[in-house]
Amino acid sequence: MKTENLKTTSSQVAPKKSTLSEAARMYDKYKYMSFPQRMIQYSAVLVLRGLEKLYPLFSRYGNPTFYSPSMFDWTPEFEKNWAVIRAEMEEVLKY
Repeated sequence: MKTENLKTTSSQVAPKKSTLSEAARMYDKYKYMSFPQRMIQYSAVLVLRGLEKLYPLFSRYGNPTFYSPSMFDWTPEFEKNWAVIRAEMEEVLKY
């Protein structure tokens, strides 16, 4: 292989994406909304962020990155019937 073919020129390099700040993107997204619509949107985001912080506090199993299969009593039965589940999935995927 010739190394000449592997070299790139400035015309072959993809153009650099514009780097807008997060605030600029948010403004661009919501600038056409009326004030009440923006306030509803902003309030909904705040409520959802608050709820996301509450999930680990009230979760039965905490907030681990990965859950151990032994934590759930239905796991052994689920693993025993994997062939039945796969057959059902393949039947659905035909459509």
